[in-house]
Amino acid sequence: MFDRRTMALSAGMLAAVPVGGYFVWWRGKDYSDFRIENEGWLGPDGYAGGADKAGHLVATAISGDLMQRFYERLGHTPSDARWLSIGVVSVGGVLVEMGDGLKYGGASPEDAALNVAGCADD
Repeated sequence: MFDRRTMALSAGMLAAVPVGGYFVWWRGKDYSDFRIENEGWLGPDGYAGGADKAGHLVATAISGDLMQRFYERLGHTPSDARWLSIGVVSVGGVLVEMGDGLKYGGASPEDAALNVAGCADD
């Protein structure tokens, strides 16, 4: 399951996440001590009225589907491709939250949970 092409695809995706995060969210922001920010969930009391949470759910659902398709094209069974996709996209989501914890205002446990939920949704 961890052949050279699979490892290259996984590493490429995991490298792209912090690079993309830097250019999209973190560039120009000073480092701070790592912190966790409870942003709330969906609804009027959540950060951005829950739109941020919906964005995490949708983005990871799309990413998970695409990664699963890429793994299947590398010859993995649908089940193996699914689990590889869930693992890689979930780790990518954790990387985003780590960056947010250092440079954006705080890592959100709610975002992390919805990242996993989004990529695990079938």
